[in-house]
Amino acid sequence: MTEKEIIQGCIKKERRAQSALYELYYPLMKNIISRYANQHDDKSSLINSGFYKVLKNIKSYDHQYALATWIRNVVINNCIDEYRKKKNKETNVLLEDLDETPVQLDFNQGLKNLEEKDLLEILQILPTMSRKVFNLYAIDGYK
Repeated sequence: MTEKEIIQGCIKKERRAQSALYELYYPLMKNIISRYANQHDDKSSLINSGFYKVLKNIKSYDHQYALATWIRNVVINNCIDEYRKKKNKETNVLLEDLDETPVQLDFNQGLKNLEEKDLLEILQILPTMSRKVFNLYAIDGYK
């Protein structure tokens, strides 16, 4: 099935096309969401709600842009929307509450050994708002 056939099938609400779209873009969605969500349950929920929004709005997809770019924007905006919904429910953590054990690192050596999984672990340590701002600005290119 070509990408164009998948899109047309999704517009017609064909299950086979929806499944093909999900399988094709699940890794992209998972990578984006793993930078924004804290827990496994949040990630699953964000993937599901993001995919739902993709399917719901696929008619508005502009073919002059890559489908992956459009899906990426929908998923990021969904993460932002979900954060806004949960913002009032989350508790604030004071910096004084954090463990302040000093870590001795040679920064040059650390940069040489830094891998994607390490960066994701570091992002999970950041306070929620800082993580979201970092993701939007440094990784996703928002201003």
